[in-house]
This record gives sequence, structure tokens and C-alpha cells, in this order.
Amino acid sequence: MLGRERLIAAVRGEPTDRVPVAQQNFPFAIHHTGLTMRQYRDNPDKAAQALADTAYDFGYDCAIIDFDDCTIAEAMGAGIDQIGEEVARVSRPAVASLREVPGLPLPDPRRDGRLPLWIETTRLLRQKVGDEIAIMGRADQGPFGVAFLLEDTQQFLMDVLLEDEEVVHAAIEHCMHAGVAFARAQLEAGADLTAIGDSHTHNLYERPPAARTVSSRGVVIASALSEGPFYCWDPRLKGIV
Repeated sequence: MLGRERLIAAVRGEPTDRVPVAQQNFPFAIHHTGLTMRQYRDNPDKAAQALADTAYDFGYDCAIIDFDDCTIAEAMGAGIDQIGEEVARVSRPAVASLREVPGLPLPDPRRDGRLPLWIETTRLLRQKVGDEIAIMGRADQGPFGVAFLLEDTQQFLMDVLLEDEEVVHAAIEHCMHAGVAFARAQLEAGADLTAIGDSHTHNLYERPPAARTVSSRGVVIASALSEGPFYCWDPRLKGIV
């Protein structure tokens, strides 16, 4: 089986000749191919080549496109720092409270911020690997994670705990639409599958209802995208559902 065939079969729950191996290690790919972080994050062709070369050199079945955790937040107005060889990070919030989030323009993945760099990397990587290797075009953070990055951390936690549920849900819903658009653009650019990460929710399951329920918005993203089965890793269930 080719790597792409193997990975897609495994995702569908079908038999494979072996367990597929996916690569989520872009800093290693940068190091392995002799690039700098700046070259990788600013040049889609070099980024795609680094991911393809690393996948072939180590026998990966799937290359995972990733740059950092704050690309959607930046496209929605947050300030970021890109220092030397470090991964980008948020340095300035976009809003003073969650009440302001629904008023932020929804980013266009083909135009705003660094989202087009991710999309172009996906397109070029598909050209380089053809049907041999699967591509996961990550869609950055989930809606809770994006909202977390748009506001000052301390104020965000206070808002989640004390604000009206409707306010929290409206903010998360807005961020969800940004994630759906980015994920769709990744698939349209040639990715076989996409993914979000919403790690900022993991300590909030036992908190007030507004905090407990917002993580479900990640499921909404997948439901809006998927025409086939949807798989979600839930740490509470310790498995794939």
C-alpha cells in the first residue's frame, strides 16, 4: 500500500498492511532539511519541500502541515512575535473582552494574515508528493483556543468563569466560523484531512457550564466539514469516538 492509501484506510477503519505513521514534527523537518524557521514560515515552496523530504527520508505515510498555534488569531487581529528560530506567539490581544469577539471580521484564508502561506504550502506539497503520501492540512486552533488567544489570558479566564453563557458562546461561535473556513480551504488546496487542536479546554471540564460546553464547538467544525465519518480524540474517554 502507498502511504496515502494506508492512512486513509486506517482513518476509515479499513484493514491496512501495517500501522500508518504520521508526521507532526515540523521543527524536526526544518532541522533535518537545513532550513531556518524564518525560511520555513515565509516560503511555502521551501516548507512543502522540507515536509516532503522528511516524509520520504523517514517513511512517513502522512505529512502534517503546521506552523504555529496563533495563525487564525493573528488573522483576526492579534499581534504576534516571530523571534529568530522560535515558533510565533501572540504578543498583543485583539480584544479587551469576549463581548468584542463577534465584532471582529472573519478572516479569508486566501487573503488575510499568514493563512495563505498555509494554504499555498498544502497546494505545493500535494504537487510534490502526488498520491504517494497523505496530507493533513491542520486548521490551527479550535474555537476555544482561538478565543483564548484573542484576549488577555487573565481576562479571558475571568470572562469564561463569570460572563453570561450567551456571551461566551457567541464568541466561540464566531471563532468556530473562522476555523471552518480555514479547514475547508485546506481541504480544497489538496489536503486529505484536516484537524484542529483545542488544548486550552482540557482543564475546564469541571468548571461552570459556560466553560464546560464551549469545547463541543470543535465537533461542530468537523460536522460542518465532513461528508464521511468524523473522528475525535477525547481525553476523558481515552480513545477515538
